[in-house]
Amino acid sequence: MRKPTIEFTVEQADEILAKLRALPPVESSKRKLNKQGMVNHLAAEISALQGRGYTVEQIAESIRGYGLEISTPTLKSYLQRTKRDAGKTASKAARRTEAKRPATAPAAQGRQPASLDGGGTPKAPAAAVKNAAGEPPNGTPRSTSSEFIATDREKL
Repeated sequence: MRKPTIEFTVEQADEILAKLRALPPVESSKRKLNKQGMVNHLAAEISALQGRGYTVEQIAESIRGYGLEISTPTLKSYLQRTKRDAGKTASKAARRTEAKRPATAPAAQGRQPASLDGGGTPKAPAAAVKNAAGEPPNGTPRSTSSEFIATDREKL
């Protein structure tokens, strides 16, 4: 025998949504943390300890002494995840900021910024320098399709 399909209205969904939004936030000091959450919470201090010369092994030993049972390899792994996740968050924020910037003038789009030659004088990028025949000067390597692809990946 087949169970009858239960259906809801959009009105019912909106009522539940309003009730969920009305729930008060959980007091942050009462939030539950797993080991990864603990390491995330302690990451800045762990980094400061490393800056003062402590090894991950010594830090893991201290943490175990304070009641958090964590192995050194696990601590290393969690710290790497924390750094990676922080990088992802930073890159998302940068993309959001980039998306909010006004578009550049059409003439400036697609041009690479001029680099400085050791004396502070702007110099055109090597790819922009060409002779009368439209070829790069002798000794200048031509860009390959793999360089082009790598450049496009960086833009993404």
